Amino acid sequence: GIGNEKIKVLYGLTYTHEQFEWFVGEHNSSKNPKLACKLKKQDTEGECDLVVLIENIVVIFEIKAPELSGDLQKDDRTFKRNLEDSARQRKRTRMLVQKMFDVTDEKCDLVILDFSIFNNTEKQSVVNLSSYKRKSDDDKSKIKFKEEMSDFSEWWSINIVPHFASTSCTPCTLDLHYILMGVWCMDKENTYNTNTASLAYWIK
Repeated sequence: GIGNEKIKVLYGLTYTHEQFEWFVGEHNSSKNPKLACKLKKQDTEGECDLVVLIENIVVIFEIKAPELSGDLQKDDRTFKRNLEDSARQRKRTRMLVQKMFDVTDEKCDLVILDFSIFNNTEKQSVVNLSSYKRKSDDDKSKIKFKEEMSDFSEWWSINIVPHFASTSCTPCTLDLHYILMGVWCMDKENTYNTNTASLAYWIK
């Protein structure tokens, strides 16, 4: 179920070029993988709408809400732009999480799951778009639509729960949780932001 596990949710994880480079090292541009990344230290390297931490599992959610008009060509361009952006952010965050995990010298397996969520878009409205049809089955399995997410508890039970480790979280995977939460609490100057890191900030 959704309520039986110790879950940490990082809402709006944003990381700078410098923070990304701490773990990944020198890397290529996310927008043009053939070129070296030219961002400045405090420039935003990537962001993620939701990162869920639970035992040895990290679930990355990128949420998109494109406005589709019914015009096939316009909708194809709009959906393609949203899908490519979300896929790029998922890939960047996935890389960061894996590299963070590597420095913990962990002894257990890490499971990283990532999804693009189109929570206001019905699947039927995009199945005829070339930008969707060209995707592989594996890519499509990571794209979720309104009807699939209407019962999140059921979706979680089917798609996430089977990945749970049989044992409880080890200190190594907890180290990963702490590293991610640490970056989440930092601002662009790499100082601890006592406002956004407080529980009171997020609970209104």
